[in-house]
Amino acid sequence: GMVTTGIVGMLNPLCTPSRDPNGQQFILGLSMLIALAEHGPLPNIRPSMENLEVPLITLRDRLCKTMLSQLTKPAPAPEFSVRRLISMGCMPLILRFFVRPEKPTHFFDLSKQHQMITLVLHRVALQASAKGPEVVFHEAVLLYLAYQVQNNYLEMVEGGLARLSEEDVPLFFLSTQAACLALATLANNRSPDNAREQVQYTLETTSAINEVVQLLAYPQEKMDVLYRHKMECVGAAATLIAAICPRPMTELVPEAQLESVQSEREAAALCLPVLEELVAVAAKPLLSILGGCDSRPVKAAACMALARLASTNETTQTIMEEHGAARVVAGLVPHRPAKPSSFAVPADVQRTLEKDVAQMTALSSSFFRFVSCLARLPDGQQAIQTFGVLRRAVERMDMGGYTHQDVAARTEIAMLLARMANKHSVEFGSTNDLLLGAKQKVLPRLVEMLSPRYSRRARFHAAYAIRCLGDDVMRAVPCIIDNEALMPLVSIIAEEKIPHPLLREALVTVKDVAKFPGTPYTARLVECGALHALQHIGSDLRIDKPYAGMSDRIGLGDVAREALSIVSDVNDALIAGKAQ
Repeated sequence: GMVTTGIVGMLNPLCTPSRDPNGQQFILGLSMLIALAEHGPLPNIRPSMENLEVPLITLRDRLCKTMLSQLTKPAPAPEFSVRRLISMGCMPLILRFFVRPEKPTHFFDLSKQHQMITLVLHRVALQASAKGPEVVFHEAVLLYLAYQVQNNYLEMVEGGLARLSEEDVPLFFLSTQAACLALATLANNRSPDNAREQVQYTLETTSAINEVVQLLAYPQEKMDVLYRHKMECVGAAATLIAAICPRPMTELVPEAQLESVQSEREAAALCLPVLEELVAVAAKPLLSILGGCDSRPVKAAACMALARLASTNETTQTIMEEHGAARVVAGLVPHRPAKPSSFAVPADVQRTLEKDVAQMTALSSSFFRFVSCLARLPDGQQAIQTFGVLRRAVERMDMGGYTHQDVAARTEIAMLLARMANKHSVEFGSTNDLLLGAKQKVLPRLVEMLSPRYSRRARFHAAYAIRCLGDDVMRAVPCIIDNEALMPLVSIIAEEKIPHPLLREALVTVKDVAKFPGTPYTARLVECGALHALQHIGSDLRIDKPYAGMSDRIGLGDVAREALSIVSDVNDALIAGKAQ
């Protein structure tokens, strides 16, 4: 450590702000500093006068390749290198060398090879635990990345790829992909607070948003030798579209600690102008990806972008009416094979059933997230039933195991079920006939997802779905009891520092159980410890303080006190009965 500190002190004079970042001394000094960030044994650093005679372009190449090598090694090497560079105070020097903040058009002075150092910026941004996104978030970096997207797309259109060497072609596509993904990573970062707005502003003011949308037009020719490279750029562009979509505060509730201080209408109104602009240019090519592209990762990225675009009723309606989203979605869901009624299943039928499970479990969680967005509207709900998507989503709840993909899919399906609960139509009857049927095992899966083992999003979606089903009190409450949901719900109410959105859903369901005619289940609530948990919430005068002035919902304390009054009365009656 002391040796490294001493070397850094010796090298710093070579990289002072007064030195030209394109000069030999600056590049040599920075190269040696970067070498000190190597994970593992440090390389031999032998300063030599001969280095001053090496051509500048060779020195730049070495520096870029050294840093890219560090950042593409297996973990934990990249994180170690970024942490070391930050601790040595090198990141401002690296950004100055790469993007030249004092000269925004620096990008256009670089050779094709050196424009592609976008890969380094992306790799640094990926090291979130080492604060990588924070150290590279800079106006000059955003401009550099936007220029990279624009320039590379123009190269593709104008036939510039033919002028590149064979080894530079993959690098060219990697740099295009990295530019989009780096911008997406920076837009998703929590620091600064307006990160998404800054990235979106840069794309708009440079008009690079046009090139991002053009990249969504996936290549048609699978015989194209560059097909795979191009498809990766399509996926990256879709990821960037998703990242720059403003998200209504109410959409952030599943992962939030506190409830939204805005009503759903207010939250949507703030985001609507930007979302409508993005829907106008990106919805059609994104839906085309779903309809014709055969790459699952690219489809998943497109579904996430569409889900973000459809985060308001207004944009969902546009996506459905003008672009036929429901029919496109239905085309991705495998047709349900006929299941034999006999116990003995023929081998060919068994293979068909196994293939169906494989196809259903291959659908991404972002696909079901997009479907749940369509279910915001009555037309979407009708289409989801008409095309059989709801039944297949219900079946997916009980397919697969406990892989990350399986749990993520069930998490998004839970929101779909919440929005589809209590819907009635002449053609299909009540959706609750399907959702509450013992055969479907929907409630057991939802109850399981209430466990603290699951993510905050999964728990909220499950609790929200149970609460929505609970609105059908006479049918749902007995099912909730039979599926042993009371203890997990009461545990949520009693949990320390429980997220308020999740707490509300649990409280409302417990209140519905307590209010069931004849109060047959209230004694069970007492046995589960609901009395003490409700007393604790109901007496906490601070719990509703963050939402002072909100008129679109009843306070958390009020919900708890309403349930408590019923539970207390029944408990008092039980005590009195025992005393007699």
